[in-house]
Amino acid sequence: KEKIIEDLKVKLKDLEDKLLRELAENENLRKRHEKETQENLKYAIKNFSFDLLNVTDNFTLSGPI
Repeated sequence: KEKIIEDLKVKLKDLEDKLLRELAENENLRKRHEKETQENLKYAIKNFSFDLLNVTDNFTLSGPI
């Protein structure tokens, strides 16, 4: 009986460790996803701004309508 209890304690400890590692990995994935989303948004705004600037430059260079 003592052996069973000791084995269960070891298994519980292993499972708790695994759970903590998985939770940490999940948090890391969440943070990485958030960072990538922010970077994608930043670059999307940057690209849109450059495109808009090109259109504005073309209108300016074309002269009066």
